[in-house]
Amino acid sequence: MTNRTLIGDFGGGDYRIRVSKPGFDVTAALQPEQLAFDSAWKDGGVVYSTGTASVFGGDSSNGPSPTSLSFGETLPEIPFVLSWRKLSATESQMGADSTSDNLYRTWHCIASTTGLTFFGQNYDTEGTFTVAYVVIRSLTNG
Repeated sequence: MTNRTLIGDFGGGDYRIRVSKPGFDVTAALQPEQLAFDSAWKDGGVVYSTGTASVFGGDSSNGPSPTSLSFGETLPEIPFVLSWRKLSATESQMGADSTSDNLYRTWHCIASTTGLTFFGQNYDTEGTFTVAYVVIRSLTNG
């Protein structure tokens, strides 16, 4: 039977949790794709950042005015981003579009390896609104 789980000293005082994929000995020198998990990996689908951004929606004559946020580094993969519009201290809106008899609002978030860009459009007098976000960095190692 192959050793697949290691919890403790990996050698030389390097303590970690390590799980190999089926058929690979966890104590051997393995390539990252042969591992299911290694606590030495810097990231593993973890929350990379959270925050809020003020997005100016403007009106139909002004068009959207983007709000850009930089990560301050280039990530190896485009991250997964959840964003929502903060309506008040007790309400939020997950969908990107909302309509009513006298109101049309839309906002979109574009994620790249270097940051986020929010675009908003309001056809009412509100103008600026707040969007909250969570950036989840994809699984990498090293």
